[in-house]
Amino acid sequence: MSSRVGVAPRDEQSAAAAAAVIRASRSSGGESAGARQYSHNTAYGVGKAALDKMTADMAVELRPRGVSVVSVWPGLVRTELVDAAVRRAGNDRSEIELPGEGRFDVSGAESPRFVGRAVTALATDPAVRDRSGSAVSTSDLAHRYGFTDVNGALPAGA
Repeated sequence: MSSRVGVAPRDEQSAAAAAAVIRASRSSGGESAGARQYSHNTAYGVGKAALDKMTADMAVELRPRGVSVVSVWPGLVRTELVDAAVRRAGNDRSEIELPGEGRFDVSGAESPRFVGRAVTALATDPAVRDRSGSAVSTSDLAHRYGFTDVNGALPAGA
């Protein structure tokens, strides 16, 4: 638990602070719904909640420098790691199995480029300052800014 709660948020704060100094205009982080509801285990949820608290506090500290800080929450992202774990199931379903948690259909997962489109839309919004200190999901951003995934569709749940 200490590595997720102690080290990871500190590493992400250092990276976010470095990005803020380099860009001195906007910074975005990445997060998940694990901060709001039980997901995987206690350490996972605490780590996610710590990142959201860091987002809120950094927004206050960096606002005088004109820097906006927003936590972006992707849904399930179809990364190379997820693809390596995929098993084909019936009815054109692609599933991954998480020990102790069950099977999850990943056929409607977000591509990494969908997440990038969400961050780009947010970062280029002249009103991004209004969202500073908050957490937003990629699906909410897709609806707000009107972008889709690389296949032209919205991922499942968006």
